[in-house]
Amino acid sequence: MLGIYGYYDIEREEFVYIGKDSHIDRKTRHYAHKSPSHFNKQHFNKVLQNNPPRYIYQVLVNDVECEERLNALETMYISNLKPLFNFTEGGEGISGFKHSKETIQKISDAQKGERNSMYGVRLNGERNGNYGKTYSLKEKVNISKYQNTSGYFRVTKETNKSCKTGFIWRYVFSENGHRKSFTSVKLDDLKNKVESYGLPWVNIEKEENDKR
Repeated sequence: MLGIYGYYDIEREEFVYIGKDSHIDRKTRHYAHKSPSHFNKQHFNKVLQNNPPRYIYQVLVNDVECEERLNALETMYISNLKPLFNFTEGGEGISGFKHSKETIQKISDAQKGERNSMYGVRLNGERNGNYGKTYSLKEKVNISKYQNTSGYFRVTKETNKSCKTGFIWRYVFSENGHRKSFTSVKLDDLKNKVESYGLPWVNIEKEENDKR
């Protein structure tokens, strides 16, 4: 079964990769992206495998009737969404078929309104890749790379045999597109580091209770 899929970034709140699959019913491309043996074959594979909970796999179109339409749909979605990790206009691969602009336009017109699988869906803002569901902070933590039982957003408890406690606390954040972190054996010391850097320190349970 031919189809189009995408990966939704729950932090950026947008689709960051669009692809096509000749066996969308089996998610063959999804498993290929996640396979360690394919780590270096594509830039997005590295991105996904380094932080899998951050990206939600979503089938956008399935049961496409022919390769020509599949290629044109991929090009259309990439053109409309401008995903961060797509570095070509799409439509390559499988048979190498090069579709015409006229074909792409016809398919684009046919996908407008309620015929579009993404009709009525906000791609940015409060909605995420699960279409129509707004996540609470606690729910976001449960699907985030930074989840754990610490009770604090972006804080993880990691085993560290070199420490007397046997573990360390780590606060992970992003700065200028790079992953950074603070660590400490004491949670209070970590909090002081985080707040002195101007970053938010959020008690998840308290945040949720305050909203009730």
